[in-house]
Amino acid sequence: MAFGDIGGAVTELVITCQTAASGSVAIAKGDALKLSGAYTVTNATLAEDAIFGQALGGVSDWLITIDPHLHRLASIGAVYPRSASVLHAIAPVAAWIRNHVEEPLIVGPDVESRQWTEAVADATGAPFIVMEKTRRGDRAVEVTAPDLAGVKNRTPVLLDDIISTARTMIAAMALLRENEMKPAVCVGIHGVFAEGAYEDLLAAGAARVASTNTIAHLSNAIDVSDLIAEALRERFAIP
Repeated sequence: MAFGDIGGAVTELVITCQTAASGSVAIAKGDALKLSGAYTVTNATLAEDAIFGQALGGVSDWLITIDPHLHRLASIGAVYPRSASVLHAIAPVAAWIRNHVEEPLIVGPDVESRQWTEAVADATGAPFIVMEKTRRGDRAVEVTAPDLAGVKNRTPVLLDDIISTARTMIAAMALLRENEMKPAVCVGIHGVFAEGAYEDLLAAGAARVASTNTIAHLSNAIDVSDLIAEALRERFAIP
């Protein structure tokens, strides 16, 4: 979590929920709200994350989230004080790759992406590798990869939970190109695409850029609505 564009949306949501009526909008207990959208990456501290979650907890009693970015935290409970359902997009992402990419090689652009890379590789039956990243600045990234000699016949699928500035994926594509790999398919669970990142990926040689529809974007190709529907059915005992 980080403050930024979505921080403004949270502020608006909190104010609206705590007001009996806001213009033509009135929100009552039991109403279901969807909060989604891009965010601006900052150096948010754990304390700021907690404030962010507490603000939502003050106006809601249940949170559905898909693959939250929790690398610094043990669980969503560290920031959101109420009941939460943490869903995972592994199955729909794997299904999309099986249907759209021949002979895939699942590639994690950095070690933090390993949990998604390994799970999707297992679900697709494809091999995977994980690169190592060294960040030299906000937009300066270097990556290294294990030996690629045995997988050059495969199509690289660069996979990460969030595509923000895309600097890591672009650096990974450059390394794959140096090793004479096929053009990569780039897949993100949450397609933030800050600062023209989507166009930058295509300009860098991506064969395709695909994201789930957790954030509305023209790259949306993977539908996760069934995950949310199932969570709602389970929560409210809907047959």
